[in-house]
Amino acid sequence: SLLAAGGGHGSLRRRYRPVVPGRAWLWGKTGTLSNHHGLAGYLRTRSGRLLAFSFLHNNIPGDDAPVRNEMERVLTLVRERW
Repeated sequence: SLLAAGGGHGSLRRRYRPVVPGRAWLWGKTGTLSNHHGLAGYLRTRSGRLLAFSFLHNNIPGDDAPVRNEMERVLTLVRERW
C-alpha cells in the first residue's frame, strides 16, 4: 500500500491501533520538517463511512508529541462518532 496503516507498518505503526486485530481503520502519510508536522489520509468510521482528512501544523515549539497525541484523540473521536 502507498499509505501506512495505523497500528500496522510504517510511520503509523505505534498509533491508531486497530480495534479488530489486523483491520486498520486509518491509513495515512506523515511528513515532518523542523517545527512542522503533517498527516493526511483516510479513516473508516464505526458506521463504515470512509472519510478523508488532513492536518498541517506549523511552528511547533519544542516537542511535537502533544500535537500528535491531540491528532490521534480527534481522529479517534471522529471514528467513534461518525
